Amino acid sequence: MHRDPHELGMDARACNQRRRLFLELRLFDATESIQYGRPLTMNGRYVSRGAIVEDDLDEVTSFKRDLVTVMEDIIDLMISPGFSSNYSTALKLDRKLRALKPVPMAIRPDSASNFSHELRVFMRTIWYYSTLLTLHRPYFA
Repeated sequence: MHRDPHELGMDARACNQRRRLFLELRLFDATESIQYGRPLTMNGRYVSRGAIVEDDLDEVTSFKRDLVTVMEDIIDLMISPGFSSNYSTALKLDRKLRALKPVPMAIRPDSASNFSHELRVFMRTIWYYSTLLTLHRPYFA
């Protein structure tokens, strides 16, 4: 999944589906890593550029791609020695995470009356805010 699907001879539709699936897997991996304080299984540093969703992005897919990138940076900080004494780096990551706003309308918690309560939409909101909480938790415990 971490390789460019064009190198494998896939057609454009299959490449796009594979990239989007890989994005979901990376987001799930980053979420689990943050929740359990463990290193990533699929580190973005070892992913070929062709395996990353870049073109034809809708608002939600673009948000997820940017979110997973910031989450990977946060995980790198969390597992580094001296994590709790490095709040200035945590604040830089906080600004980077908040710069992802506006959160797509479909996943904003204040627009609950405007969208159906599908589990996947709810989970995107959880991923965003749990990442923020996890980033700051060691400094306020």
